[in-house]
Amino acid sequence: MSNKNLARLYWALVVTWLLIISLQDPSYDGIWHLHVAWLIEKGELIPFEDFFEHHTPLLWDVLGLYFRLGGSESFFLVFGNAVVLFCGLCVVIGFYHIGRHHAKGHCEVHGNNSAQYENIPPGMLGTMFFILADGVAAHLFIPRPETLSTAFCVGSFYYWITTRNNASQSTLRLGLSGALFSLAVLASPRFLVLAGLFLLPTDTRYPWIDFNLRRMTVFVSSFSLTIVFYLFASPVTLDQFRFIFSFSSLLQRIGEGNQSASLFFVVGFVALLPLTLLGILLSRLELNSRIQILVCTSYVFLVLLVLYLASGQYVYAQSASPLFVLLGLLLVLVQNQLATAGIGRDILFATCIATWVLLFSIRLTIYTVVNSLDLPANLTIFDRLGDISTDLTAMPEGERVLLSPPEHLIFVQDASFYGLILVDSPERICVAARRYQSITLPPCDYVADIENNLPYYVTRQLDSLATGSRLARLKLLIKEKYVPYRGYYRRTYNQ
Repeated sequence: MSNKNLARLYWALVVTWLLIISLQDPSYDGIWHLHVAWLIEKGELIPFEDFFEHHTPLLWDVLGLYFRLGGSESFFLVFGNAVVLFCGLCVVIGFYHIGRHHAKGHCEVHGNNSAQYENIPPGMLGTMFFILADGVAAHLFIPRPETLSTAFCVGSFYYWITTRNNASQSTLRLGLSGALFSLAVLASPRFLVLAGLFLLPTDTRYPWIDFNLRRMTVFVSSFSLTIVFYLFASPVTLDQFRFIFSFSSLLQRIGEGNQSASLFFVVGFVALLPLTLLGILLSRLELNSRIQILVCTSYVFLVLLVLYLASGQYVYAQSASPLFVLLGLLLVLVQNQLATAGIGRDILFATCIATWVLLFSIRLTIYTVVNSLDLPANLTIFDRLGDISTDLTAMPEGERVLLSPPEHLIFVQDASFYGLILVDSPERICVAARRYQSITLPPCDYVADIENNLPYYVTRQLDSLATGSRLARLKLLIKEKYVPYRGYYRRTYNQ
């Protein structure tokens, strides 16, 4: 296969991915964060005071721009996917330019053009890996804090590496790099584990560590100032940020968990597959390149260990997001080292693209078939918008609901301070609220909320709301005052 045909396949894969993430049906977490943004902007509620939350607020600030600019509720879901699409474009463009800049520097070191493949886009290996990761790990790239963090992190690393040999404007670019990385951490604090990325060498002149005091001082100063400015400008207080970290840590240890299966996926697919490829090729590379790959591999497993320890009992796709970003960036850089070593480009890239296209096609086929057999089928955001519109029309004005994210109407307030319901373990949020010791939280009792408020719609996931005798009491209440309606229970009379 010619290089031009390989490049065409690559761009077709990129366009397909961008189309999928722009039309995908909102996921569990996506609905959660869209609803929270609506509560803040249209409901004029304050998170952590008027309703419960345990996430950092930067994503809600971004999503809330839609309403501040006069957007209507009808297309809010479309805007949420547009934010995801923009972040996806940032990743693809960022990987391309990082690879292009690195290829240029690599050629200067080696005095030739061996690192630049004719017609093969720079950063292609990293981009394909990231697309495959999203294709295999369902709902990795959705309206969620990690999606923002991914785009900010890739942008930060781009400005970081373009300042190494560029004295002019380097201070401004370094400052921008630090600011973008701080936004990545503010959106999702777990991305702080990628701070070591800015010490890893990106060409063979720095085989162990690349440290420059001036560059690091500017980066850290900009990072710190951005954090301070955001804390000062945000309505969320420093104590509330502390609460986010401590409560989220506690919540990760509550419930049944899902650690073993997801950990197997993270270790087996995300880490070992590309690193095994690099290990096979080590003998073909020069000494400094081998040292760099070994250093980077060690850092990958350090990041994996930290993310695993921080995830508690719940290892899910988004908890591994920093690892996906790290591996994607490393593969962007490794692509040029493989080129310099003269490793069979046609065989390497043809094999990679064929594998990625095959697995991505399988993922897309399974996604389509499963959703088409699911009743009712919600294949796109437009199906979901139609369902929400139908249920809101049937709902009297001023009523509230008690629903889990997959079934939530987004544009209506909740009948509980604790709002959206985690359905993965019985009473998971309430159990965590009762165990939390640092501050006094309002009582968490979904059964009492239903008895006192009689929300118009109630989730059918009753086992997530209570256990034992309280669950029996809840089922009796539902039987007396609610009837099944579409995907949930509807109250039989108007208050």
